[in-house]
Amino acid sequence: MNSINAIEQAAREHTKGKIRMCECCGAKMQQYPHVLNKLLARALLKIYDQNGKNPVRISDILNHNTINNFQKLQYWNLVIKHSEGADRKGGMWSITDLGEMFLQNKIMIAKKVYTFRNQRVSAEGPKIKIGSLEEGYKNRPWYIDNSVPIY
Repeated sequence: MNSINAIEQAAREHTKGKIRMCECCGAKMQQYPHVLNKLLARALLKIYDQNGKNPVRISDILNHNTINNFQKLQYWNLVIKHSEGADRKGGMWSITDLGEMFLQNKIMIAKKVYTFRNQRVSAEGPKIKIGSLEEGYKNRPWYIDNSVPIY
């Protein structure tokens, strides 16, 4: 078994019995948690420093990993994606008024949000300011362990 298959097998074993599946179509029926962290805030700040609230093609500014995670900022309503100019390289995004106020340390927002099929369904935990964010991204087992079924 190659290492990729071993990783996939370990992930399947880790999720066994933890993920609720739709009885009709077999789709996952889980809410997934997302924690706002310093890496996302740095990406938000980088976009703001270079473009303010004007629409920008994030692939011109951010690296591949950051582009992949940047979209999570919309779960807190800190950014918005524009349909015009959209492409497979990150598309056009702008910072919202809420995003600007967060960067300016004027507001507090929920530390954690839950999503279902890329739509925010709830927020929980303490409200935080930009200066009290955690380091880095979480790994797949953390997301699985912290996900909750949709009922």
